[in-house]
This record gives sequence, structure tokens and C-alpha cells, in this order.
Amino acid sequence: MDTFVATLLIVICSVFLYESWDLPPGTFEPLGSGPIPQTICVLIIAMCVYVIVRAWRRDAQIISDPDPVPAAEAPEPPRPLNAIIVLAGTVIYILAMALHILPFWLATMVLVFSLIAILSGFNRKSMMIGALLGVLMGAGCQYLFTQIFYVDLPGS
Repeated sequence: MDTFVATLLIVICSVFLYESWDLPPGTFEPLGSGPIPQTICVLIIAMCVYVIVRAWRRDAQIISDPDPVPAAEAPEPPRPLNAIIVLAGTVIYILAMALHILPFWLATMVLVFSLIAILSGFNRKSMMIGALLGVLMGAGCQYLFTQIFYVDLPGS
């Protein structure tokens, strides 16, 4: 399944990469509008290639050593409720900014902290890291987008 999803993402990113070559140069900044999606596509393609290589190595190892994984090293079972929580959190995040309930920086801080806390099972250490990451992401992205890239953020 890993290789299928990674291959699908490579195909999608390749289409975006091809289409981004036709974007006009920027009028206010030296880079223009093309390099950002091109860089993102190249990074996603590189990560997908890594996932595919890792999956092939794992499959080759299973073929060469077919012993089952010990119970202590068995992967955690999927938790579909976590996916629903992340989806709901993302929708609430977007609505909070679209309806001007929260500014971007605060909504980002709340989302990052909340998701880390919930997904870690409210582990104290993870929540402290989540609080730090929330502050860094909220304030850092606010500064980066408004002071460096000059982007009008939602909820502002």
C-alpha cells in the first residue's frame, strides 16, 4: 500500500511540476510564482521515492527472513478515530479563521497543541512539546508569511 500511495503522489506531483513551468514570473518578488510549487513538488517526490525504497527493502527483508515480528515489536493497530479527530480539527481550524473567530497565529497554536495532545493520549511530555511546537508554528508562520512572504493570512 505504501508504494501505491507514494507512486500516486509522484504522478500527481509530476503533473503539478509540469504545469508550474508555465507560471509567469513574479512582478513584486524576484522568485515569481513558479519556484514555490516546484520546490514543494520536488520535495514530495523525493520523500515518496524514499518511502518506495524503504518499502522495497522491508519487503526484501521479509522474503529473506520470514519469521514473524515479535509481539513487543508489532506495529500499533490503526485507530480510525484519530483520523476523524484530525479531520474535524482541520475543519474547525479553517472555519475559525474563515469566520474571523481566531487569527491565524492563535488558531495554528491551538490546532498544533490540541492535535499533539489528543494523538499522544494526553501524555504530559508530549503535551509540553506540543505547546512549544504550537507557539513556534503559530508565531513563526505568522512572522514568516506576513513579514517575509507578504501574504495576507486568513482570520487577520
